[in-house]
Order: sequence, then structure tokens, then C-alpha cells
Amino acid sequence: MSIGDAATVFSVEHDTAASLLHMRAQSVSLLVQLKPAGLPVILHWGADLGDLDGLSAPALVAAFGPTGLDPLPSMMSSLVPEVSAAWSSRAALAGSHDGRTAAASFTVSRSRLISETPVLPGLTEVGADTLIVEAEDSVNGLALDLALQLTSNGLVRCRAGVTNKNVADYRLEGLELFMP
Repeated sequence: MSIGDAATVFSVEHDTAASLLHMRAQSVSLLVQLKPAGLPVILHWGADLGDLDGLSAPALVAAFGPTGLDPLPSMMSSLVPEVSAAWSSRAALAGSHDGRTAAASFTVSRSRLISETPVLPGLTEVGADTLIVEAEDSVNGLALDLALQLTSNGLVRCRAGVTNKNVADYRLEGLELFMP
């Protein structure tokens, strides 16, 4: 299945506040908010939340998001925190094009599951799986590929890569992933 397949890809028509992915394995839950204009945010990583079927995505965002049960709402961030998204600490992606630095801002994002389970607006619940996110920063000419996996043993793994699509050389100085 390709990244362009509408059954597994978020598009700009999706409701950014209500697109959630809930992965569960071995008494572990990973609840992720997916955004077509931005990077995914982990709302919960820890003890199994149980079956969330029947709960609305907006209610879950309200419960686990910055105004809900999160004790440090200012710490809510994407997997790759961006200064352009009001992250007040050091940016997770640092680099420059020929010595000129600019804050990365990934404004286009596509998400899919390796299992090819359709990811739809609202709440999608799956078992162990891998989320693949492809994001673009057209201003700086950068592409970001993220993989977020919940293994069948309940282990969470993630990785990221950056591709320069700009004509100017890009010097990558650092890329860090943020897990709450």
C-alpha cells in the first residue's frame, strides 16, 4: 500500500483535534494525536487504558491533552518539538543551510500504519503496530520521516530521519525525539 492511499493517510480534511491512534500490547497503551498540519503528539504512554471504543476523540483529547489530566500542560509537544510550534526549550532538530539557520516548521504530515489498518478521523484502535509519519517543511526544504512502534512485548521504539530537499547543503547538528 502506498503513502498516497486514502485509507491509511491523513489529509488536510481531517479534524486535527480529534484524530487519535490508540495502540495496545502487554498491558501498555500508547495514545497518539495525529495532525495533518504538524507532528504527532503522545497523549498517553503507560498503563493500558483499556478499550476506548465508544469514547469520542474530542473527549479523549480533553481528558489527556494540555487542559486535561496532564500535570504539566506546557510540556505537551510533538515527537520532534519545534520552536515554531511554541516549544520554549531547545529545538529537537538543529541544523543550517550554508550557515543560515531557520526554525523548522513541519506543516504537512501524512500518517499510516505498517499493518495497513485504515487510519480514519476520530479514534482508531489497534494492537502492536508501527506508525509511519512523513512530514514536510517546504520553507526550509526539509522532509522528516518518523517511525513510532509499539512492539508485541509492550516496548515503545521510535526513530527519525531528515532529508534535505533544498539546493543548499544542509548541516545536521542534532535530531532528538521527545517522549513524555
